[in-house]
Amino acid sequence: MKKESLRFGAGLLALCLMLGAAGCKQKPEDKELDEPVSSSPQPSQNVPDEDTAGGIYSAGYWLEKLNSSGASSPDYEGYNASLAADPNTKCVDLAAMGDSIAGSELRAMLEEAALPSDTRYTDGGKASEEDYARISANIGLENVPERGEVGYGFIVKNTLMRTFPTAQPSYEMDSDLEFDLFNETRLNVFEPVRILHPSADGEWLFVQAWNYRGWVDAEAVAETDSSEWARYADAGEVLVVTGNRVTLNENVYNETASGLELFMGTTLPLLSSVPETIDFMSTESGYAVLLPARDSNGRFHTVQALVPWNADVHEGVLPYSQAALLRQAFKLAGDRHGWSGMNKSRDSTALVDDVFRTFGFKLPRNSSQQAVMPAAQTVDLSGMSDAEKLAAILDQPAGSLIIMNGHVALYVGSEGGMPYVLHSLYTAYDSGGREIIYNAVVVTDLSLVDWDGNTYLSNVTAVKTIA
Repeated sequence: MKKESLRFGAGLLALCLMLGAAGCKQKPEDKELDEPVSSSPQPSQNVPDEDTAGGIYSAGYWLEKLNSSGASSPDYEGYNASLAADPNTKCVDLAAMGDSIAGSELRAMLEEAALPSDTRYTDGGKASEEDYARISANIGLENVPERGEVGYGFIVKNTLMRTFPTAQPSYEMDSDLEFDLFNETRLNVFEPVRILHPSADGEWLFVQAWNYRGWVDAEAVAETDSSEWARYADAGEVLVVTGNRVTLNENVYNETASGLELFMGTTLPLLSSVPETIDFMSTESGYAVLLPARDSNGRFHTVQALVPWNADVHEGVLPYSQAALLRQAFKLAGDRHGWSGMNKSRDSTALVDDVFRTFGFKLPRNSSQQAVMPAAQTVDLSGMSDAEKLAAILDQPAGSLIIMNGHVALYVGSEGGMPYVLHSLYTAYDSGGREIIYNAVVVTDLSLVDWDGNTYLSNVTAVKTIA
């Protein structure tokens, strides 16, 4: 599977089934144009709550187990550059892309994804050959020039990237309403993109983002020139969304900002010169930022907006530590599972990407690409026995990525000799083969069983510590 197995399950079996009864312990209770420079400094709003009342679902529970905070000053910019330099990660240095592309190269990109050959369902029943013919025609292969322009743009509203230029869903089963297989990923507000090709009907754009390429709603993209794009794509002084979600105030004077939802990891340029009011509201009430907007011709411009002081945000990326990483990750605990950004949520790989973005790291999109990304430390567990894997995982620092076939989890610590992870999970199976629905971001141990009858511990191939 591309991001994670559709039902890469999650049920609890005692590790003693694999390792013997010795040492097994019962699982605990689960309970325009302003330069982007700094706004006026304010007290940090990202004060952690060390409450442990939520048991294993509270960051404080696991922070108590840390020997140290694990503070460091990693070179996240160098790390991101190393990802873009490795073609296996599928990450792209957007600024280094040329201003044009050969038609043959563009055509190969457009034809990379094949329309389904198996039975699929839409909201109206089985997908038909007519449906696929319409989708294929809308790709606009006949409009690919000998050499095409590569444009510049910004995402102006949170949007889902699609495999093909269509809003028509594609379900493996008619009941699989939370698994639209034409969804690829979510792009956040102010995310930079390079524009490669329009659909035949003009309603979609084929774009390259940092870690993925696909089709997005044309109205979600504002086009600009190279100089303005470079100015905001690397804004310097930014406000980073560190909460799960931040929603701006309702605002009758500013349609762009009113009620806008911002996801963890979103970055917004800070205003250099802060006026007394924005939209008839005192700037003493929050951070003065710029938001991207799109005019009637599809061109980019910015609007001023306020992010309230009480929002979970941070000026610049967060200082990295194991403790800070766990605090960030547990802000997502309990969210609904979100295949490729559905449900305004995250699947397993998007979860770790959003968390690490608050520290400046931008990860690859899919599990297979995260599996090959460079890391400060990589422990290869392939070929090991379950007992050897268990010992190796317990020796890793909290915050490490547990890499599996089609799935990724964040190691949070151990309890009774068992490693525990936080991950976005859909289903699992018990020892009798009964399916258990989780459909959430949960904390579990690695005795979970997938639909092939393998434990998650058995499926672990590597552990990666990024910083």
